[in-house]
Amino acid sequence: MRSWAGRAAMSDRTPGAAVLVEDTGRYGCAFGRIGLIADAGLLWSLPARAGLGTAKRLLLFGDVLDAGEAAALGLADALCEPGSARHKAVRPAGRLTEGAPSSSAETKRILSWPAELDAVLAEEVRAQPHLPAGADFAEGSSAFLAGRAPRFTGPTTTERA
Repeated sequence: MRSWAGRAAMSDRTPGAAVLVEDTGRYGCAFGRIGLIADAGLLWSLPARAGLGTAKRLLLFGDVLDAGEAAALGLADALCEPGSARHKAVRPAGRLTEGAPSSSAETKRILSWPAELDAVLAEEVRAQPHLPAGADFAEGSSAFLAGRAPRFTGPTTTERA
């Protein structure tokens, strides 16, 4: 990763076999600031890769981590100099292709995270659709576009029902 991982890009990187980041990279999630929950399986992959505490810190508080902190917390496996991530990724990727595909696939399957991704994705499908129609999303997206801090009031009486 060269610079910034947020939203689905972060989901895409957390379950990988190896994550290399340039030392200028940053990780963050702004879902809560705009009134949404994480998607693309991030509620599953982030706690599995970095632990529940780090997941809460990123998803609930919207903290942004620099590459060194991301590596220390388990979000990245290795740091590299700017401009060298792609080059450094080729060697481990090549090593993966040296193994037997069937045993590699079975090993990955058996090492899969404790919670089933399908269950997490099903919960996202249940939880996410009503959020964009709510007051928190309206305020969060408005504040984001205006470049100001959001002033959330929570769900309306109709939204709670």
